[in-house]
Amino acid sequence: MAKTPTTTQAEAEKTAPAAATKIVVVHSRGVDGFRRGGRAFQAGRSEHRRDSFDDEQFAAIEAEPLLSVETVDVPAPAPASEQKPEGGQ
Repeated sequence: MAKTPTTTQAEAEKTAPAAATKIVVVHSRGVDGFRRGGRAFQAGRSEHRRDSFDDEQFAAIEAEPLLSVETVDVPAPAPASEQKPEGGQ
């Protein structure tokens, strides 16, 4: 019986395409230090990784009228094997 090759998790991570990162852009109309969802926000724009909030924190931030929230997908960088060397050659 032929043996089926196995792939380790580390090998799979090297060959699998990297997932896009979700970034949460928060615009605060509150004062500096305004708190919601366990975070303090400065007045104006701030960016946070989506995975830095649990679902309850994120829901509280989205529901807050003094905060406007936008979630943006940031594509993962291409693997080194697919990147062109500097100078485009």
